[in-house]
Amino acid sequence: MAIFADGAAVLLEASQFRVGPRADVAGQGVHILVDQPAGAVLASFAQSRRVSEPTYLTVQLDANTHLELEPSFVQFVNHSCDPNVSFDMARLALVALRDLHAGDELTYFYPSTELTMAQPFDCACGSANCVGHISGASAMPRQVLERYDLSPFIRDWLAKHPD
Repeated sequence: MAIFADGAAVLLEASQFRVGPRADVAGQGVHILVDQPAGAVLASFAQSRRVSEPTYLTVQLDANTHLELEPSFVQFVNHSCDPNVSFDMARLALVALRDLHAGDELTYFYPSTELTMAQPFDCACGSANCVGHISGASAMPRQVLERYDLSPFIRDWLAKHPD
């Protein structure tokens, strides 16, 4: 276990996560194997490789930088319009947005980090808050984005594009 400068503990052991089939749709997801409280720092992805072009496996750090996520299990955090984790792009850490229970699939809101998606898609998350088509923050209504924990890059972009 590592400790951030602010005292937050990070679970770095991949053994506390399982990549496996999703319960509701086809594909793979990452599931946590231990209960964690809201606000818990689950994993660091600070060692991720920086690249200039987005892919469906990257998260956006800034206008010109995308991260190929490491550890690799973090790549399997899928989208949901009702996410339970956030990619904290300031600390480069995966953080629980609410209490997590062993077996929960970890999900995040893709437009919270992505200005434009490399592979837009129609959402099938099933949430009452589902926003439908997911193509990045630049195509999302501001009032929808304001419901989510946005990365510093997306918050800055919104400030520079008030309309």
